[in-house]
Amino acid sequence: MDMEKLKKAYEAIEMLQALNLPVSNEQMMAVAELEKEYLQDEIIPLLKQELEPLVENMKRDFKISVSYNQDSGLEMSIDESLGQNGDASSSNEDGGYRKKKYILRVAFPDDTVSCHKIVSKTFVDVVEYAGARNVEKLGIMVLGENIISSKLFENERYAARQYETEDGLYISTCCDTDKKYEILKTINRELDLKLKIEKVMLE
Repeated sequence: MDMEKLKKAYEAIEMLQALNLPVSNEQMMAVAELEKEYLQDEIIPLLKQELEPLVENMKRDFKISVSYNQDSGLEMSIDESLGQNGDASSSNEDGGYRKKKYILRVAFPDDTVSCHKIVSKTFVDVVEYAGARNVEKLGIMVLGENIISSKLFENERYAARQYETEDGLYISTCCDTDKKYEILKTINRELDLKLKIEKVMLE
């Protein structure tokens, strides 16, 4: 859901209020559901794809809390309790740090395997194997754009996560590991590639 739908809902409520007409609890709950849908479908995925490249090499688990207030704006904080009682950021028996990171492993029909520590490389391997133009026809979208494009994104951060193919197309990797996993499964199914795609823990 895009912001336009939510804006229209806000405008409808404001119009009723301006006309001194009653606004029911059901109407307010419907707006609240639209807000929740917008956060889940647009904001959270965007935050994940922006943050994941910045933290993927960290060796401690952590928790970031995000809050928004009309007066103070957006605030983010780290949960300082993590790791104090053997929780998410605790060290393991060897004195090192836990590192829960999953990568993708793809086995091709000819028994070759792609399983890079950088998940985007495995993702690109599969798209190139399938053929970028074939994948383009599937209409798989990320950030409101087809994952295969003939040009770079205007946003430099997003453009930096596009890989150029030999025929001049660009493969977008602007999504987290879970999303890449789902996209590869879709490509495998729709193009009948007979790949074995799985998540494995990075050692």
